[in-house]
Amino acid sequence: MHPIGGGAYLPMINALARAGHHVIYFNSRFRGTDSALLMEKVVEDLGECVKDAKNRLGYEKVVLAGWSGGGSLSVFYQQQAKNLTVTASPSGDGPEIDVPVLVIGNLADNACTPSHTMRLFEAIGHPDKEMHEIPGANHYYSRPDQRGALRQAVGICTDWLHRHGFSL
Repeated sequence: MHPIGGGAYLPMINALARAGHHVIYFNSRFRGTDSALLMEKVVEDLGECVKDAKNRLGYEKVVLAGWSGGGSLSVFYQQQAKNLTVTASPSGDGPEIDVPVLVIGNLADNACTPSHTMRLFEAIGHPDKEMHEIPGANHYYSRPDQRGALRQAVGICTDWLHRHGFSL
């Protein structure tokens, strides 16, 4: 999940699929632009993707993953899916999450800085949460010298999925 879509250029999507995970990437109705983006509408779109994965494709479990601003959107979706409370624009308190959470921070990320990652992690109230930081990793794992960081991120995800019973 990324608020304005464009999963084709996110290397983690393909890397997770190559590692044997089933990956569904979807675009919200705001594909390619964030000037008119409404986060609540993006969360609705994410809900429709989850519903389609379960109803049409037959998945019993769906693990949400977010990239950049998609991380907080995924957390917000999960909170609202379990306990719909927001009827207007959200603000303030951290979400109440009742599922395990994995947060990965790239320490050389200049788009979602380490402080952003830490604030997202600290806002999650569920006790089964993990945060991993990858030194030297940038926002898109771009450039050939980022391949090791991408492999590390995929390894972290794979291990977490296995330990929590979400892998096939």
